[in-house]
Amino acid sequence: QEIYYKKRNSNLMTSTHLPCGIELPQVFFDGPVNMEHIRNFATRAETLGYDSLWLQERIIGDFIMLEPVTLLSYAAAITTKLKLGTSVILLPLRNPIQLAKAYSTLDTMSGGRAVLGVGLGGGHLGSHEDVFGYTRQGRVTRFTEAVQIIKLLWTEPKASFHGRYWNFEDVSMEPKPAQKPPAKTGTTGPVPPPGSPKPASAKQPPSLPSLKTAKEWI
Repeated sequence: QEIYYKKRNSNLMTSTHLPCGIELPQVFFDGPVNMEHIRNFATRAETLGYDSLWLQERIIGDFIMLEPVTLLSYAAAITTKLKLGTSVILLPLRNPIQLAKAYSTLDTMSGGRAVLGVGLGGGHLGSHEDVFGYTRQGRVTRFTEAVQIIKLLWTEPKASFHGRYWNFEDVSMEPKPAQKPPAKTGTTGPVPPPGSPKPASAKQPPSLPSLKTAKEWI
């Protein structure tokens, strides 16, 4: 995992570490779940010097796809250095209080290695959102509120929130994460760097309102 480049006006080759993550196996089309394969893959990735393991989320479907937070908890137990991330959790389909608890638990157990990536979801969700008791109407608001709630529960001794979909007062949640991981937001469109001029025809990503609460994009 080293990248080599030649400095201008120099004959010396310089090496620097290029952070590199890899997707952990979680889909099994042709047979039962192979936990030995997952274990060997994760430990080998750490030995080879990868920086992180990543998982996706698809909750319903006609093939085997393991739930990401549960699988990352397993990965936390068999690795020591790798960051453990999701790209992405389908946040409009999740209860943010339960998700905050699950991820703070994962972060505690892994010694501060959890990375929560969240997104609105698309594609296959269009015809299945009603299965979860939601409609597509208002999903951006649900998404934005959920990000705010998760951050409050992670950082405040007693959190209060009053929104369109969630309302509570003086709610405590422990343990807090070992780190203060920023929310990472997934999108289906290109995101320009901060301060870049915005073309008149630019198509805004569907999760744009979360820019105020998320620090990074996936």
